Amino acid sequence: MRSIVPMILIALALSACASTLDRAPVGTARPVPELQDEFRNINRDGVFYFAGVPTKEGIDRLAEQGVTLIVSLRTPEAMAQDAEPFDEEAYARSKGIDFLWLPTTPETLSDETIDQFAQALREHRGKALVHCNSANTAGGLWAAYLAKKRDLPLDEALARGRAAGLSKESMEEAVRRVVEGENDEPDS
Repeated sequence: MRSIVPMILIALALSACASTLDRAPVGTARPVPELQDEFRNINRDGVFYFAGVPTKEGIDRLAEQGVTLIVSLRTPEAMAQDAEPFDEEAYARSKGIDFLWLPTTPETLSDETIDQFAQALREHRGKALVHCNSANTAGGLWAAYLAKKRDLPLDEALARGRAAGLSKESMEEAVRRVVEGENDEPDS
């Protein structure tokens, strides 16, 4: 009997680690000072990191910390302005990290964007980085996801989005539009 208890505890620990990202507990993101040199405006909420543009060194550090998914929300126009561009997707994949490119702006945030993000979280274990140029869009997508897929009240989801990096009124308005269903077709 005594030898069964440690095995049960190990099995429970492993099953908790095996949970997909869409089931990971969420709280309120906090700044990550030790990674500020590798990212613009990086914050962390449990297994989720939210940031602006990463460096190669930043991707290396997150790979070491168990990140298995990077979701880039940057548009081609934003990437064209990089002072030192690199193929982030190829670099991440070379480190064993899956990569989802989901270009998003306040104008293009939609239910489809949230659904694609949610699907990626359902398919992954480990940790995730969600980033854009400054963390504003990352925080906005996070708020919309929390409200639409995790059923958080909109004001609470927006507060958590702000903690993750949401900082611009245009993105907050986009989150409200999508969550409140203002982009849906009217019923006939």
